[in-house]
Amino acid sequence: MKKNKPTDIKKQNIPTNSFENDFIELMCNVKGQFNFKSLGDRFDKIAHSIMNYLCLVIGKQQYKIVECEIYYYDKDNHPDPYVHKSPEQLQPCSWYFNGFGLDITFGDKNKNIYAGLLIRGIRPIHEVRYICVITKEQAKKYIGYNIK
Repeated sequence: MKKNKPTDIKKQNIPTNSFENDFIELMCNVKGQFNFKSLGDRFDKIAHSIMNYLCLVIGKQQYKIVECEIYYYDKDNHPDPYVHKSPEQLQPCSWYFNGFGLDITFGDKNKNIYAGLLIRGIRPIHEVRYICVITKEQAKKYIGYNIK
């Protein structure tokens, strides 16, 4: 599978460059622009942005992200036992199929932080149909998209 950056995720009614740059900064905090009160505050802002301002574009179809989970492992500050700790989760802004679904990663290899936002459910923008847990097989079956 080709690894893409979240800039491949299309936004809804927001100027491209500004939003994409802000989104990547929110996910990865590369420049340290955002001051979060806590990790929970950061997670809330990421989930809110993903679910309210973005849509996932696969082929020509747009999907709203309707359910997501954040996994974050930092040995000293947030040792989440449910994080798989795969090398992909150390990378910022990559796609990763973890066996249970599709993640957008926002880890930090230098700080040994494993992080990902698991997309648990999507629905086509103009439909009520709900697709739960995006696996490679479901992407092929429901979306008509074959991921190798």
